[in-house]
Amino acid sequence: MLKSVFHIGFMKTGSTFLQNSIFPKANSIFFPRHSNPEETYDFMNEIITIGELTYSYAHANRSFNELQLKSPGNLDTLVLSEELLTGDLLYPYTVSTKEYCHRLKDLDPDAKIIITTRNQPSMILALYKEYLQLGGTNHLSGFLKKEGVSQQKLLTDRLNYYYLVKYYEDVFGAENVHLTCHEKLLDQASKVVLDILNFASNRNYQSLDLHGLGESDLELKINVGISQRFLGLARILNKYRKSRLNPGGIISTESWRILKAIDRRLNKLHTKTNEQSIPSIILDFSKKHFSESNALLAASHPQLELEKMGYPINKN
Repeated sequence: MLKSVFHIGFMKTGSTFLQNSIFPKANSIFFPRHSNPEETYDFMNEIITIGELTYSYAHANRSFNELQLKSPGNLDTLVLSEELLTGDLLYPYTVSTKEYCHRLKDLDPDAKIIITTRNQPSMILALYKEYLQLGGTNHLSGFLKKEGVSQQKLLTDRLNYYYLVKYYEDVFGAENVHLTCHEKLLDQASKVVLDILNFASNRNYQSLDLHGLGESDLELKINVGISQRFLGLARILNKYRKSRLNPGGIISTESWRILKAIDRRLNKLHTKTNEQSIPSIILDFSKKHFSESNALLAASHPQLELEKMGYPINKN
């Protein structure tokens, strides 16, 4: 049986970059999402969406074994990447993140796990922008206390990274869990990607070219989304725009696309989000809910330099 590596997210941490530019091109791993997209999609959809009472561990194992058989004979490591395995941060499935962990453990008890985090203020702002693009109409304060599912509870449950990381380390073994962060992927792409591929393939290569990658593959295309000056306009427009959250809207999405294109032109010289550009309500929310767990994560993984990377940390 192939060695298994599961890259499980988080969303908004560069997963698309890894899925499109890194994993498919690495010659040291088998990445079926690229070579066998339909089978991989069906399998991952089964893992992610089927409820706990109807999920079949036996069927999932059969599907997983069939996927392994697609591997070329010269590769011994299969990598699956799905950021929603740490949980959808906007519209959650009923399956718990704990259950996802045990589904992966059942597929391969000796699997390796890759987790990427992002400082919570930046993450929440990115999620709010995504919410607006989907048609949301709430102010930031309303977004954090959304009707139906409490966004506050969802975020505080899932963005306290320490507890998920610790759980996976307990289940799979700390030596089989590789943790990195979005901020380092942006600033130190070559080193971060090399570390990920070496961990996945159990190699100790000193350069990316041995994995079949060049510097051009490291051009991380940031999804700028919408700028902060566009947030208020987007929220108002969404009250009338036809979208996933407002299917009865009377304005087509074309108006959104035009305004978004104008906004992107104005925002051409894009710089990475920093603390000064994040609304105070998000900063206060993050300090209140994540400082303690970030301190635990920083103590257990000092190499990540979390405080330097913008993670609020309780120093008491």
